[in-house]
Amino acid sequence: MALANLGSIATAAYNRIPEIPSAASGNMLEWAFQALKMAENMLGISIGSVDIAEKYQPLLINYACALTLANMEQIGLDVSQWSIGEISVSRGGKESPKGAMIQFYLDLAKMDVRMLSNIAGRYGKANG
Repeated sequence: MALANLGSIATAAYNRIPEIPSAASGNMLEWAFQALKMAENMLGISIGSVDIAEKYQPLLINYACALTLANMEQIGLDVSQWSIGEISVSRGGKESPKGAMIQFYLDLAKMDVRMLSNIAGRYGKANG
């Protein structure tokens, strides 16, 4: 990934979630902005909405995906199956497919935060 802006983060999140209805797709940029603010607050840094460094892009995309799915759930949109790459979730278990996908993206974002925090910690120790 090259340097990105908030619009490209929203587009990447949109492209990872199949069958986003038009009722939800118009809010992608807002959800990407919310993802940006969540990441900045969690990491205690300013990332900015233009020229977003490559190391922050997966975190922002994952948060934007989680927010998109959560908001789709909130406005009552229903889909019987979700798939991303080789991961497929279908109705039948106790948890809804959207709920499972929200958790999937939140877990990815948490891993991104841990990785970025570890890198920052090692950098600070080396230069401190």
